[in-house]
Amino acid sequence: HLNENLTNDTRDDRVLVNAVAQFIRDLMTDGYRQPDKELRNEILIILSMLAAEPENCAAIHESGVISLLLAAACSPEVSQPSDSETPGVKNFCTTKDEENYEMKRLCWSILSSLCVNDPSRLQLVVDWRLVYALLLYLRDSAHMATTGLIKWSEPHLLHLQRQALSTLFQLVPLEGMTDEYLKADGPHVVIQFVRQSFINTTATVGTLGRTLDTIYTLTQHEVNYRTTILLASLRFLSHTAKLLDLQTRYAEEDAVQLMVDLFCSSTSDTVKKSTIEVLSEMCAGHSANQERFRNADGIRPILDELVSQATVDQVLPSVLVLVCVGCLWNAVLPSSLSIASFLASGGLQVILQLIESCNPHLHPFLLGFLSDLVLDHRSHEYFKDWRSSQTQRPATKVILSIWEREEEARGVYNERGMIAN
Repeated sequence: HLNENLTNDTRDDRVLVNAVAQFIRDLMTDGYRQPDKELRNEILIILSMLAAEPENCAAIHESGVISLLLAAACSPEVSQPSDSETPGVKNFCTTKDEENYEMKRLCWSILSSLCVNDPSRLQLVVDWRLVYALLLYLRDSAHMATTGLIKWSEPHLLHLQRQALSTLFQLVPLEGMTDEYLKADGPHVVIQFVRQSFINTTATVGTLGRTLDTIYTLTQHEVNYRTTILLASLRFLSHTAKLLDLQTRYAEEDAVQLMVDLFCSSTSDTVKKSTIEVLSEMCAGHSANQERFRNADGIRPILDELVSQATVDQVLPSVLVLVCVGCLWNAVLPSSLSIASFLASGGLQVILQLIESCNPHLHPFLLGFLSDLVLDHRSHEYFKDWRSSQTQRPATKVILSIWEREEEARGVYNERGMIAN
């Protein structure tokens, strides 16, 4: 009867939403055959497209289908709220077959869109403890085994973990959801997940892995995807670090030391960039974390990386240089003790070396950092003593040469050496 409803009034989105909602109810209640599950997922795809448009959210909420979506998204991980009148999902919706795996992902995606587009109706999501259910997928395998979590295959579990992070990325910043994240011990769960994810990325093709009930041999795709999972978890940390007191809560889980260790241990520029972005967000405006960064010896490895980047052919601006200097800006410059450590480690010399050799597009950023650094009088002697390893020019001449090139590029002077009109 979907076609019949659409024929009656194709302009009324509520008609479409109600028809889709009724289909989902019927298929989740009685659709136990594989073709029924496939059709159910096709209808969920339509609903996901509707949920992506904010103007459809009210109609979706009024259709009453959200409770059923939450039941599918959270079962069997969490129990149904005691005051809920929604029938629980049938057992044929909670098996580990391909169709139910897709259903789980679709439900998470739809609920994420609805929450972002209409955050005024989050109470039902809170009641169903969706954030807690998502965090279960990031817990260690021993804990998963005690929660009634479906025993997904390794590829399915990896993709569900990535989608759980993506959904949390959307939900946690919303008003009231950060509290739910804290109540569910989210900072501890995510930091432990990052730690384990990095260990997992060190596995090589052909080694044995384990899910809740299966031992398997790692393929190249699975090894690569583990790195994708690690990057997704680091992106989530960077995105949420400045919410409420999460800077402090993450740091209490030793996140600063962990990020420094990951930066030192990783051979991937992408992973290094992501860890530095997390450190930068955690230290921004947070004096205790700036101290933790200094105590974790975070300055030295970043300077070593900048020295390495200075020797690379800079055809394009280096994003890694940008984030490393940005991290030093947030973690070092606000602290007198950290500036002293930075100068003693040769930090000013490294910045001047970068200014001389880097892509010109990075000059404004690096000169901005340098201008803030030299506000500290202790840097002046280092500045005066520095000489270029390439040309033996002092710092003042290197910086003035940049000034001259900029004036030439902008046509400040005419051919007679006078300021152009």
